[in-house]
Amino acid sequence: MDFVVEQGQAGRTVVTATPDLSIIDSIADRVLVFNEEHRLVAEGPPAASLRDTELLLACNLIHAHRHHHPDDPSEHSHLHFHAPLHEHEHPHSEPQPGS
Repeated sequence: MDFVVEQGQAGRTVVTATPDLSIIDSIADRVLVFNEEHRLVAEGPPAASLRDTELLLACNLIHAHRHHHPDDPSEHSHLHFHAPLHEHEHPHSEPQPGS
C-alpha cells in the first residue's frame, strides 16, 4: 500500500483492483465500481462510493448478516466489508462467494 501511495504522490497514475474497501480512502482519488457481471456501474470520488450502501450491497462488496457478541446475547445485524482473511459463517443465509 505504501508503494501505491508513494507513486500517486509522485504524480504517477496507479490502477489498482481490490475488494478491500478499507484501503480505498488511503490510495485512491477516483473509484470505478464493477458489478458481478463485470460491468461498470459507478465512478467518482472514494467517499461517495463508500457511502452508497445500496451500490456496495448490489455489487457484493459488503453484506449484512445477523450475529451476536459474547458480551451481548441479543442477536443483531450489521454490514461487513469483504476484506482479506474475512471469514465467518452465515447461519441464516446461503453461503456467499468470498465471505
